[in-house]
Amino acid sequence: MRLKVMSGLFISVALFLALTVGAYGQSQSSVIDSTYGQNDQPSVIDQVYNGDSDSAGTVTPQPTPPIGSGITVYVNYEPLTFDVSPSIIDGRAMVPLQEIMEALNAEVTWDNSTKTITATREGTTVALTINQAQAKANNQVVAMDVPAQLIDEHTMVPLRFISESLGAKVNWDETTKVVTINL
Repeated sequence: MRLKVMSGLFISVALFLALTVGAYGQSQSSVIDSTYGQNDQPSVIDQVYNGDSDSAGTVTPQPTPPIGSGITVYVNYEPLTFDVSPSIIDGRAMVPLQEIMEALNAEVTWDNSTKTITATREGTTVALTINQAQAKANNQVVAMDVPAQLIDEHTMVPLRFISESLGAKVNWDETTKVVTINL
């Protein structure tokens, strides 16, 4: 009887070890875990929330703003920095013109006499005039909820309007005040 128990225990331990080594001993897993990334590289999640990594794959932590501290904007998973903080005006996220146009790869012209901004990206043209609630997208008049504005000598534009008009997809998370834009 004692021999049967010992041999049963031996077989159980051997089976456990075989399964453990089989599951964890493989050099390459067929499962891709987006939490950890691949080939010792940080995952997209790490890069978005913690910043870029250096050549050794080390992620340099970046502080994540606490809820309610302001608006954070990502374009193609890259965080944008602004000279002037984005703000909410009449329920719309407003951002400085220069930084958003650079991130969207748009060419911009400014007509000082009419205070009109013209942005062009991949054959699409959008024209906004300071303090006017109507804009033009490919020569079609479009109404905006909030017009472009000059605030403390900075041109602030409605983020969703300008981004979507130039062909980007925009998502707003009200809880975290995070805007994600994908081209």
